[in-house]
Amino acid sequence: MNTPPASKSPWQLRRAIILIARKTIIVIGYVIGLVVLFALLGALFSWTRDIPLLPRPQDTPEQIEARRIAAKEAKAAKAAWRNATCKQMNSCQRYGVARQQCAVAGDFNNCIKIRTGQEYRFWSANCTDNGGVRGVTDTPSTVQCFISTFFDAD
Repeated sequence: MNTPPASKSPWQLRRAIILIARKTIIVIGYVIGLVVLFALLGALFSWTRDIPLLPRPQDTPEQIEARRIAAKEAKAAKAAWRNATCKQMNSCQRYGVARQQCAVAGDFNNCIKIRTGQEYRFWSANCTDNGGVRGVTDTPSTVQCFISTFFDAD
């Protein structure tokens, strides 16, 4: 004879649900407490980060002027580098197009010389085969080159 399993009384089910709810509330309380703790620690760290441990010595007017001149020279050097690199990028792109067009020519070196106005030796030393600048990994974008032609008058 098979007997059906004993079902739990409504009071036992209610007690189990209340127990689960209490444990869930305790876990949520711990999580909220940890979040508040880390938020307070982060606020304390960001607040104390700006407080110097030792008083910073005041700069003399000569130091301020030297720093301003150095920043101006660095900006001018960066603009000069960008302008030179932009010109070389433009030339190398022209070489890349001419190289592809001269690939089927009978005299490749003469074709490059006619299309670009320079000897092949010049281009092969300064430009890659696909029209990039040789030896320069951080080239300015086309937009930066376009803007620098109008606004970099340093």
